[in-house]
This record gives sequence, structure tokens and C-alpha cells, in this order.
Amino acid sequence: MRVSFYKSISIILLLLLVAGCTTQQVAEPEVIKPEEVKFYTNAPGDYVVKGKVTATSKAKMTVQERQNYFIQETSRQAAAMGANGVLISGYTGKGPSETVDVYRDGRYIPVPAHTKTVNAQAIYVRRKN
Repeated sequence: MRVSFYKSISIILLLLLVAGCTTQQVAEPEVIKPEEVKFYTNAPGDYVVKGKVTATSKAKMTVQERQNYFIQETSRQAAAMGANGVLISGYTGKGPSETVDVYRDGRYIPVPAHTKTVNAQAIYVRRKN
């Protein structure tokens, strides 16, 4: 009777060991480059918020430098979070509230013309199959 008991325990332990060693295929996260990030001023539909992104311009930047900086910096931050989009929520800071429209991704994005901080959300827009 003892041999049979130990044999049963050995089989159970072996099965547990084999079951514990199985591997699961985990999908690799999608690598997103900053230049692939799209900008939105309105919610694009089916998306997930990945985090907050901000960029503050410097006082002596020209309007063009400020525009480039906002787009590059928020794109870089969003891509680092695995986001494929930036949903602009607003701007804060001193100076007039003027914005200049910048053309990107087939649409115009309002960018502040004066020293400001852009506040936005890094989002992952789910692709439709």
C-alpha cells in the first residue's frame, strides 16, 4: 500500500511540474515611433488613455520653433508610453490665448502662438479590423 501511495504522489508532483513549465505566448507590445503619433482635438472614438503629456515652450522661441517643439515633445512622450495618439485638452500659461493652426496628419492642430504649456493625453486608438 505504501508503494502505491508514494507512486501516486510522485505522479501528481510530476504533472504539477510539467503544468507549471508550460509557456504562454505573450504578444509583443507594439513599438510606436514619435513620427507615427497622430494628433486629435476631439475624441477619436475607441481609445484608451495611456497617460498625461505636457510640453512648455521657452519665452524666446519663435512661433515656428514653439509649434515644432510642442509636436515633437508630446509625440516623443506619447510614443514612449505606447500611445499612438495625442488628444489635446488645452493650454495654460501667460500671454494672449492666440493659437496658430499647424497642418499635420491631414488636419490642422491649434498650437499656441505665445509662451504656453500644452496639456494633453497620450492615447492608444484601437484600430478597426
